[in-house]
Amino acid sequence: MVSPASSHQLGGVCYPGTMSIYRVEHRTTDTVTIIAHTSDVHASQEELSQHAAHLIATGATGELVLVDETTGEEVARRHLQDEESVTL
Repeated sequence: MVSPASSHQLGGVCYPGTMSIYRVEHRTTDTVTIIAHTSDVHASQEELSQHAAHLIATGATGELVLVDETTGEEVARRHLQDEESVTL
């Protein structure tokens, strides 16, 4: 049996290796704000959608970006509202 610290589960299947850590960033023209951290990319996609829905409901603009903490690679994006459409 593989210990939880050295394995991760993806779609109900356990894979050996290190679990990746991701951060959710809210980006606008002027700022980058870290919204959350998570360790499962599939849950993160769903989480990203939930964060996007909440931010859109509050009138936020820009986009949400899911970033791999280790590599800095952008894994996913969710476009929010354009800044111009909110200021009209």
